[in-house]
Amino acid sequence: GPLRLIPFTAARFGTHFTCGPEQVVLDASPRLIVSGTAHDLVPVPAASGVRLEGVEDPDTWIHEKGGEALISVAGRELPPCRITPPPSLPFRAYGQEPGWHVDIEQDRITLVTGYGAQTLTLPLLHTGQDGPRTRFRAADAGHRLVVAVAPDICRDSMSGMPHPYTVILQRDDETLNGCGGEPLSLLTDREWVIEDLDGQGIVDQSRITLQFFAQDGRVAGTASCNRYHGGFTLTGENLTFQHPASTLMACHEALMHQEQTFFRILAAVTGFDIDATGALVLSGPEGTMKGHAEPMASP
Repeated sequence: GPLRLIPFTAARFGTHFTCGPEQVVLDASPRLIVSGTAHDLVPVPAASGVRLEGVEDPDTWIHEKGGEALISVAGRELPPCRITPPPSLPFRAYGQEPGWHVDIEQDRITLVTGYGAQTLTLPLLHTGQDGPRTRFRAADAGHRLVVAVAPDICRDSMSGMPHPYTVILQRDDETLNGCGGEPLSLLTDREWVIEDLDGQGIVDQSRITLQFFAQDGRVAGTASCNRYHGGFTLTGENLTFQHPASTLMACHEALMHQEQTFFRILAAVTGFDIDATGALVLSGPEGTMKGHAEPMASP
């Protein structure tokens, strides 16, 4: 059939993808820009979605389908890629020492500083993309605010809790740094496949998964042998799990032992992080576990 071009979110800057720890740009040329290097592409037929291949090197390609993409650079496949979305509104960011928070709504930006003592509300005048960053500008006759929001993991300076966005706020001549977005969004809409339990790896060919469901505070998955489900609680300081219920199948001894280790570590988890490779790290007094995200299959 006829080739359709990828829907560009902003033709001037191209489409930005987040592929695990890497940021990739597909511009209108079309060119793929990875780690500062540009690769010229040409459309090729694909059974579904859009596929572009390197003019010089067919081992460099992008296959885009429904907002997700698989990308290979000279034969090195990147982790599954998602279009980097601009932050949805209303959007909140905050910082500490001195404490402040900012709320961006459809028509205004409100900045609260001095631990709640001062409030400045200005009309939102412009929203623009600057590479993967989104810039929100607000001003009146007396003041101006520019809030730059980048899709980079930001950790709360007090609790270490990771947030999906790093935020730089300029108020007139002053610069404030902080974190934005909801930590929960880092956990949901994907299946986490655990690859390591407390530095020991996992049994070959075994599978341990975690999936977080935001709407009802549940987690479910496969624990090596049995399926399980239970509750989780995410606060501003920590992540904890309630004791899960599981099916009662028996498996090989090594799998049963691994499953007990998984449940023991999970029950004692106190917090999470997203590391430099995009992996989820769950940690607590009984040990740590680590896994990578697999995109959810489209319905």
